[in-house]
Amino acid sequence: MVLLSGEAGIGKSRLVHVLSERVVDAGTPRLTLPCSPYHTNSAFYPIIEHLQRLLQWKRHATPEAKLTALEQALRLRACPGGGGAVWPPSSQCAAEQYPPLTLSPQRQKQKTQEALVTWLLAEAAQQPVLAVWKTCTG
Repeated sequence: MVLLSGEAGIGKSRLVHVLSERVVDAGTPRLTLPCSPYHTNSAFYPIIEHLQRLLQWKRHATPEAKLTALEQALRLRACPGGGGAVWPPSSQCAAEQYPPLTLSPQRQKQKTQEALVTWLLAEAAQQPVLAVWKTCTG
């Protein structure tokens, strides 16, 4: 893991771009999670956006369809039960399969972070992965 940080204009983006090109040329998966200045209050927004693209969720898909796609993806990646992921039930289907959580918001956040780390480690165990989180500052 590498944290690349520094003043604007020193070449961080260029370094990441060159590294990304080499990784793609080597056939290694690249995961880019950019921030959005419109979602600065949602720390998980880049991951939500990535999952929506990965799972090919349609804008008007039902919660049941989204849950099914998520469960299938987790099964394919050998993460039964979501690897401890926090899934807030938003439909009757989800509520029946996954009872409401009785965790504090902080504990839910921690469990979600643990699930994300588990997911990334599972991906990296299969093959090297370049994961780039781009933050918004300013």
